[in-house]
Amino acid sequence: MPAGPVPAPGRVAGPRTYNLFRGWCVEPRAGSCELQVRHVREVLADGDPEVAHFIFSFLADIVRHPGDKMPVALALIGESGTGKSAVGEMMKRILGQHMFTVSDPAHVSGRF
Repeated sequence: MPAGPVPAPGRVAGPRTYNLFRGWCVEPRAGSCELQVRHVREVLADGDPEVAHFIFSFLADIVRHPGDKMPVALALIGESGTGKSAVGEMMKRILGQHMFTVSDPAHVSGRF
């Protein structure tokens, strides 16, 4: 494990590391998430089942494997007010401090 702060859910930090993972901000409970599912399918994926499957798989992988680095990022591009940030807000409720959103690509990639 690398030295310094690391997100390591379910793992004990070593002598040179500090586990940054503080758990999820919500507890699972029974209920319907059909509105959120419909939003992803109809708005973000524009009715394309393959795109919807990718988005759901991407989001589920974050929750299932929180200590792993994602090999890709989800970039939603479209007109203002179309609902792109809604999925980010949903995930922020789950992930809390373990997530942040950006609106400028330079905040992720720098100024290449």
